[in-house]
Amino acid sequence: MEDMPKFVIMITIALIVLAVGVTAFLTMLSPLELEKSYTQTYNVTDPSVSQFCVLQFMPESGTVTVQQFNGNDWLDVSSTYYSVSGKFVTVLPGGMQG
Repeated sequence: MEDMPKFVIMITIALIVLAVGVTAFLTMLSPLELEKSYTQTYNVTDPSVSQFCVLQFMPESGTVTVQQFNGNDWLDVSSTYYSVSGKFVTVLPGGMQG
């Protein structure tokens, strides 16, 4: 019974160290594994010709969204006006305001 306070203190310290370790691990893991959204912006100099963009990351299938800025708002470009092949995105002139 005399060692009980020491035992409780040791268990408490061990649990605190474990909690700090798990928190640090999850903090390091989250940017690597859980982030699934990336945004890239490209300038269009001539909207009357097709635009070719090279993405920094390989997109998962069905996850690319192309938008255009009309001066006030970001508008979605219909998927019929762009194609994605690996890291390459091609936007046809019909999908851009000009």
